[in-house]
Amino acid sequence: LRREGARHILLSDDDRFDRELAALCKKLNARIAFDAVAGEATESLCTAMPPGSRVIVYGGLSGAKCAIQPGLLIFGGQCIEGFWLSRWLAEQGAVHTLRLASRLQKLAPDVLKTNIRDKVPLDEASRAIQMYTDNMTAGKILIIP
Repeated sequence: LRREGARHILLSDDDRFDRELAALCKKLNARIAFDAVAGEATESLCTAMPPGSRVIVYGGLSGAKCAIQPGLLIFGGQCIEGFWLSRWLAEQGAVHTLRLASRLQKLAPDVLKTNIRDKVPLDEASRAIQMYTDNMTAGKILIIP
């Protein structure tokens, strides 16, 4: 990730994650977070950011419900909202969506990359799915017919 230009890298399975996340949010004055994981991650993000911050949930990689202490919402003024790309694109209209697609295609070679971890034959699909769910951040696994 550093080679790709990332300046701050935190690992959620590290015991120091919540502490490091809070310190980084304070340092950067982070007031908005995009949550692809949900589950306990939603509360971690809300806890780490200053009062009145927003967490936008756009995925559920954890497979768990968003979990959060109500006091963070009531007393901290944290806001959690959902984002679904398909709905947003439909609201933008065809012309805007085509323009956006054109711009994204120009970014694709440099920014929009997919890490392919492995390729497996179709008869090993169940093993591939298990490998992927065991470590989703390690990259995609292609199932080849």
